[in-house]
Amino acid sequence: MVEKLEIPIIYEEEKESWNVAFLESSAKENQTAVNIFKSKILEKIVGLHSQGKSSCSVM
Repeated sequence: MVEKLEIPIIYEEEKESWNVAFLESSAKENQTAVNIFKSKILEKIVGLHSQGKSSCSVM
């Protein structure tokens, strides 16, 4: 029997308090990691996510 993995749900309030962007990918909906990387890179280039003196990007 395969044990079911429980994944914590991140609520909107928590996302805002962390002041970070969240992107999810789904194989079921045929989304790819490449599209997420492109989106984050474009966001950095355009400067949409630059707030404060320092920032951190995790990819």
